[in-house]
Amino acid sequence: MIEFTRKRMTREIRRLRQAFLPRLFDLRLDLRRTNRIYDPLIAAAQGEQKERLINEYLSERDLTQEQIDRTLTERLLRTAHRFDIPVPNPPYHRDDFEDENWERAHMTGAWLLKTACKQSLIKQIRDERKYRFEDRTRWLPLVVGIGGMLIGLASTLTSLISALKK
Repeated sequence: MIEFTRKRMTREIRRLRQAFLPRLFDLRLDLRRTNRIYDPLIAAAQGEQKERLINEYLSERDLTQEQIDRTLTERLLRTAHRFDIPVPNPPYHRDDFEDENWERAHMTGAWLLKTACKQSLIKQIRDERKYRFEDRTRWLPLVVGIGGMLIGLASTLTSLISALKK
């Protein structure tokens, strides 16, 4: 029989969580876990150890937050590409760390969209979704009207036929 230790159980739970939960949900759980672990440690520590723990906490938190931001950027770019919305290319120059639309993450080095560019893309995606929805639903009232008319006509014809048979 397999003996489950606390460490093994934690590892198995984490593996299952990564396999079945959405990536953003998992990253947000990691962020909460980091807070839950470091808050009491920082409160109990003093002096140099407290500073070291604060630096570790901030490093861990920033790394997870950058992964969240990267996932959100990738999701937004995928949606923009699906709707054929032009997206500014990130500057892949090694010496550039900022652009008017992009910024480089400090911990991971990934390119992330700046807030203004994100808001612009979100607005364009919403406009495109609205346009496509209106385009699809433009004919819906006509189709429903014709369907209702055909049902009414069929009902009238069946009642006329049954009245003529009697």
